[in-house]
Amino acid sequence: MDGQIITWILGLIAAFFGIKWQASAKENQNIKQRLSQKKEELYTSFIEFYMELLNSNKKTEEEIVEKMREFNQKLLLTASNKVFLTYGDLIQNFYNNSQNTKQTMRLFGELILVMREDLGHKDWMNSLYWFDSVRPWIKDINKYTPEKYRGLRRHYNKKVNPTETKEE
Repeated sequence: MDGQIITWILGLIAAFFGIKWQASAKENQNIKQRLSQKKEELYTSFIEFYMELLNSNKKTEEEIVEKMREFNQKLLLTASNKVFLTYGDLIQNFYNNSQNTKQTMRLFGELILVMREDLGHKDWMNSLYWFDSVRPWIKDINKYTPEKYRGLRRHYNKKVNPTETKEE
């Protein structure tokens, strides 16, 4: 009889913790989803700002510093640790080595990659490197890209000979 009572009590305790765990997991998922939307907006505005900055020199240094302060505050509370550390590396690069274009591009590319990763983009068949994230808008990226990574980058495209048509 005592064994049945203990089994019954342990069953109730297990059920209680199971329900608590399930509720906690659901709450974490809700928080993650709300935070993901904020991250996407923040990361998009950050990339837009940098693209605009790279494409024109119309902003004053004061405007740039103010915008960077705004990003610092938002990233501090919203970004993942990996994004925040990579962002810090980029900013330190601007403070210390702003003339090193390749390093600046590499850090900016890495920042975009960790932002994408933070938003859930991961594909082991088509791994990205820092230069992949800046390829769409830097015409002479091959100057900075290791030779083995030049040309078609998508796994699928590497298998298809460009002179042949693919039959499906």
